[in-house]
Amino acid sequence: MREIRFSRRIAHKSPRRRDIFRRRLYVGILLFGVVVGSALFSVNNTYLFVRSISVTGTRQISSGDIIRIAEETLLGSYAHAVPKRNILFYPKNEIREKLSETFPKLKNTVIVRDRIFNIVISVSEREEKYRFCQKESTLSPDGMCYSMDESGIVFMEALAEGGSKVFFKEKNASTTPAEVAIPSEIISEQNMRIIGFLEDGIERLGFSIYSISLGEISDVSFWLRDSNGKESSQKIEASYGKDPYRTLSSFDAALSAEPLKRKITSARDTLIYIDLRFGNKVFFKFK
Repeated sequence: MREIRFSRRIAHKSPRRRDIFRRRLYVGILLFGVVVGSALFSVNNTYLFVRSISVTGTRQISSGDIIRIAEETLLGSYAHAVPKRNILFYPKNEIREKLSETFPKLKNTVIVRDRIFNIVISVSEREEKYRFCQKESTLSPDGMCYSMDESGIVFMEALAEGGSKVFFKEKNASTTPAEVAIPSEIISEQNMRIIGFLEDGIERLGFSIYSISLGEISDVSFWLRDSNGKESSQKIEASYGKDPYRTLSSFDAALSAEPLKRKITSARDTLIYIDLRFGNKVFFKFK
């Protein structure tokens, strides 16, 4: 076995290395503390705080209420260290979420910085195109109604009587909700666009629609107004699961041909239904 001899030089060198290591560690901790302290001092400097909040695009919602919600969201700090009011770290997404929760009428909310230290909140509000009412048929008594926009979102309670078309789900519709949350999607935006396209096309062909109802699967019924502008039991049935261009083209052709052309001209008040759900075939019934 090889003998390891004691060396005074090595013995003196080891404590020296430990001292150097300690000094470097202390210096590193000190520098880290200085950097963190400087960063905290900087982010807490009121010079970097949000100075003003402005709102554009409101119509019925108060700009003051929107500013109040935004100001409340800027209170406090992250981890008790970084103020939420710091313009570099302000909670944009949190402000947007709180505004959407507080004001279901808001459709879009865009938040940007302006002139470095100011915040501009640009909003657009939902407009009522339909009144979504909880009722089983077009002739049943009106129940609770809600304002619904063109994309199928209900966003506030509404009067049963109003100028907008009534939109409802029939009793046998598989998607009829027990309760309506605000806001909530009654039907997908894509299907709503197809229904809107069918609605516009039917009215261009000379029929005045009072209300729209959803049935099973993709069935949709357009209930017509009578000669006095009131709702009637006459309806045009279609499907938003079929090609709407083909549906309207077939309907237009049928209205220009006999016998539907003569019936619509001479006995329109006796119409019971027109059914457009079967491709290029148009079925109808009169009293």
